[in-house]
Amino acid sequence: MRSAIILTGGKSSRIGIDKGLQILENKPLIIHTLNKIIECVDEAIIVTGSEEQKLFYDELKINANIITDEMRFDSPIMGAYSGFKNAKNKYCVLVGSDMPFLNKEVINLLFEKVENHDAATPLWPNGWVEPLLSVYKTDSAIKISHNLIVKGEKKLGLILRNLKDVVKISIEEIRIIDPELITLFDIDTVDDLRKAERILSSLNKLKKFS
Repeated sequence: MRSAIILTGGKSSRIGIDKGLQILENKPLIIHTLNKIIECVDEAIIVTGSEEQKLFYDELKINANIITDEMRFDSPIMGAYSGFKNAKNKYCVLVGSDMPFLNKEVINLLFEKVENHDAATPLWPNGWVEPLLSVYKTDSAIKISHNLIVKGEKKLGLILRNLKDVVKISIEEIRIIDPELITLFDIDTVDDLRKAERILSSLNKLKKFS
């Protein structure tokens, strides 16, 4: 059984509004992300940073459990921790609300690789990992994220660094499934949003003629 945790965070400093509510082809980004991830899991949890933010997501009337951070911490670690605590399943995939091109096969690969381990994550040649496209063993992630919050740590990647048994999947193995790596594409700027529109337009054309 699988869960998905979608972090909404808050207002983007570069776009100026909540990224999950930004419109891409007539739909909020959160809808694009949810529609992709829901194909791979048994439940979806959307984590908002405040009750005020939660109200906006509640209005979308989407098929997900919408919750708020347990307390103010100003870090995605709190969102991850809140999601892990509310998850009903043994493993959770953690993603951002601004990832509209998540690839089902990549997500399934991560879930397959994580079995009997604490986490599974893509690994870049320079050693970077992707905490927002990783699958975590729920009980292990709860303990580690709580410990980091108690210490005042705020970098999301520290969850992976502190888990004992992490499976690292070469980005080249991911590229076999998703040659352009658009599953990792997220939207931080207005230019990113315009690029997402072009990608979506191209994908729609491919579907039309396939």
